[in-house]
Amino acid sequence: RIVLSCILFFAGILTFAQDKAKLQKQNQELKKEIIQLGKELKKNQQDSKLNVDYVQNLEKKIEVQSKLVNNLTKEKRLLDDDIYKTQLEINKLSRELEGLKEEYKKVLVKAYKNKSTANKMLFVLSSRSLNQAYRRIKYLEKYSDFQKAQANEILGKQNDIVKAKQQKEKAIKDKEKVVNQQVIFAKGVDSEKAEK
Repeated sequence: RIVLSCILFFAGILTFAQDKAKLQKQNQELKKEIIQLGKELKKNQQDSKLNVDYVQNLEKKIEVQSKLVNNLTKEKRLLDDDIYKTQLEINKLSRELEGLKEEYKKVLVKAYKNKSTANKMLFVLSSRSLNQAYRRIKYLEKYSDFQKAQANEILGKQNDIVKAKQQKEKAIKDKEKVVNQQVIFAKGVDSEKAEK
């Protein structure tokens, strides 16, 4: 159950990463195109503002900048979705961690009540046969291993929560960068439209 949820979580991350990478590649191409159009506009602007090439290049630049702003909006939406999914994963892991801690607490209380080695020795020595004594020793070993496994599982959940929180923080920082870029390019579109 835990493995399945982790697999589904990481499959979602992989899909998100592919979409995000695709958008970032498109954004880079659009930025290059904007720079090229800006150079052409300056060249044409020197000739004449009434020049048809200048007006066409200006319209093209506005169109490309608008596409970039739209792509940045999509990337922001993807980042919002990633932040939301990561928070859901953190909440789920936290609930599972609390359940594991409760179970482990019960095991520790039971172990504390029966902690003396004399109790364990009496448990083994009160066996009716050597075979039963052997099974009781194995039971005590498995019980000890179970306690260690539960402790390790709790530590693993805590590590998963820390990683998910780090991923969420990274997504928030990425979102801030995208929003800043979006604002810059939106202002550029507005100034280009005013110039037109």
